[in-house]
Amino acid sequence: MESELTNLAQLLASKKQFAQSELCEQLHLSRRQLNYRLEKLNAILYSQGLEQIQTGSVFRISPELKTRLKELCREQKSQPASDLSRTERMLWLFFSFFTQSNSYSLNELAQLLNVSRNTIINDIRCLEGALEPFDLLVQRAPRQGHIISGDENMIRKTAARQIMNSTISSKDIRILRTFLLEEELLDPDECFSICRRLAHKHSVRFADERLGMFVYVFLLMMSRVQNHPLGDSLLLPYALPTREKEFVCDLLQEYGLDNITSGDFDHLVLWVLGASIGDIEQDSEDITTLAFLTGQILNRFELLCGKRPLQEEELFMRLFSHLRGAFYRLLGGISLPHPLKKQIQNEYSYLYCMTKRAVSAAENTLGIPFNEDELAYLTLHFASVYTNRSSLRQGKVRRKAGIIPLSGPGSASLMEADLQEMFPEMDFCFLSPSQLKDAKEYDLVFMPPSCSVKPVLPCPIITISPVLSTQEKAFVIREVNTLLGEEAGAPSIGMLIEAISRFARIYDEPSLRRSLSAMLGRSLSHPRQKALTLRDLACLENIQTGCRADSWEEAIEISYRPLLESGAITQDYVDHTIEAIHLSGPYCVIAPNVALAHANPKNGSLIPGLALSIFDTPVRFYARGNDPVTIIFSLSSGEETPDKPDHLPAMNRLLELLEDPSFYEIAKQNDPKALYAKLCELSADECKNAASHPLGS
Repeated sequence: MESELTNLAQLLASKKQFAQSELCEQLHLSRRQLNYRLEKLNAILYSQGLEQIQTGSVFRISPELKTRLKELCREQKSQPASDLSRTERMLWLFFSFFTQSNSYSLNELAQLLNVSRNTIINDIRCLEGALEPFDLLVQRAPRQGHIISGDENMIRKTAARQIMNSTISSKDIRILRTFLLEEELLDPDECFSICRRLAHKHSVRFADERLGMFVYVFLLMMSRVQNHPLGDSLLLPYALPTREKEFVCDLLQEYGLDNITSGDFDHLVLWVLGASIGDIEQDSEDITTLAFLTGQILNRFELLCGKRPLQEEELFMRLFSHLRGAFYRLLGGISLPHPLKKQIQNEYSYLYCMTKRAVSAAENTLGIPFNEDELAYLTLHFASVYTNRSSLRQGKVRRKAGIIPLSGPGSASLMEADLQEMFPEMDFCFLSPSQLKDAKEYDLVFMPPSCSVKPVLPCPIITISPVLSTQEKAFVIREVNTLLGEEAGAPSIGMLIEAISRFARIYDEPSLRRSLSAMLGRSLSHPRQKALTLRDLACLENIQTGCRADSWEEAIEISYRPLLESGAITQDYVDHTIEAIHLSGPYCVIAPNVALAHANPKNGSLIPGLALSIFDTPVRFYARGNDPVTIIFSLSSGEETPDKPDHLPAMNRLLELLEDPSFYEIAKQNDPKALYAKLCELSADECKNAASHPLGS
């Protein structure tokens, strides 16, 4: 059976019914391509006298057919690797040369992979080119066959990167599994079961997909260490935590591998730490430092965006749980790929940029930069809180839905926030693997696409990405409607407006909103959150120059004056800012000579607004390294309401402005119009005709 048919059979066997659109999305096929593959799969079933798959908008799979489809998949797994693309063959060759499980000749490799000898030679040349940037070579060694030579640490890092990338792709994970089984190394399913048992015994928590990554890394690394051991122990800033060390000891004993070197043992513990979820209650030397780093990043993010999250303690715990693993990954040079990195950078570009700025202090503390993948993971944690409006919504719960959090806690939280936005009448809760047997209580179960094998549940499973675009959200809503046979949510007017604005210019949004509402029969009670710009927040009247103050308290009073006079804030908001600085120190000083005055919105922030004050007399805030202050931005983010505009994109633009040397040159000129033009990126004519604050009018 062809690999494409195997993937289709495996997917169909994972649950009792599928929407046609879901199959097309998961297999990246058009409807015509899907029907063509179904015809071929039905022909195989017909030739064996078995029940065929009934086509339509929804596919229902009987228990008997599901069993036979699984048997077909198992038969395919037992067949040798064949019909692979060049990239897939290179992956197979890399694993073979890395583990040195067999010393194949070129002819044997050609026969194994069902290609010619010349094709294998060309594949090896392509592999050599891919390894060259890492100073690694493919060499032919006597009695060893082909081997990968170079720095052993770099060889292992490259292998780990290939393994982790393979676990993200359902096609590559099949190659990896088949390789392990054909080379008679170790059974990944058995190892997964052992790791789960030992993790429970030693209270080590893994995100499911990261446990899968660790299992494959462990299996291939154990084949490597027999011939290429690492001798010396790792030089780490802390003693390795006891739980993880005991986990690795027991795992090695299970496989009779307890005689490995101290260097290999430390690397395995580092991998466990990098794949696990941090527990702040754990008694280990690293907890204090990691809690400090977590607080450092969280506080910096709050200062930069001018807003404290409603669920601050919850966000701290999420960040800590991720940062502990990230800390050891960065120490060990382990790169954990984020399959949605590009999508996160596009959909949450302003949050990604603010996260990058927020971790800079932690990078200085660690002496190690955060890579783009780690920044993407952290961005999801912030997005799950700073874009979650579910706590402000109310609706009657009609359905119960489960979420299987196979990815990390940040992705799971963001997925929950998006689902609550799309289906406010549903009650969502997370399901652990041990709770799947109780899924009969649920009408739907949502899960990320990172799992190559879907669990068999008595209710429909919908696969969704943790990061959803507007179009993808609309697709999920349609799919839920199809499966439930009723309206369980529909695209909001705001979602439709956003989709239209991507492809056309909207001249009269209020009229378009009313027209869409009339056509769809929807209320306008929950329009999609508007993203504010600096031009939305600031106005010429809010810019003051030539200011003077004898103390930082007076400077705060002066900087808030335009917002107070325009009705954007109350006097309580000013008083709370001064009180907060007295209690917590000069948190508002965010850069050399620059402060961003703000307080909790519930203490008197009425509407969004931004003021800028330039002081002739430098003001001392007692902010070490950043005193004295001559520029104060004053922010009002507005009341917390379901339709409150999002000011974070404007804050991200403000931070970009503070990195522009020309802004400070303009600030020295004491010209409000020039400052306003720079702040809002206006042309000379636009600045001349600048109007008052549009949000305050």
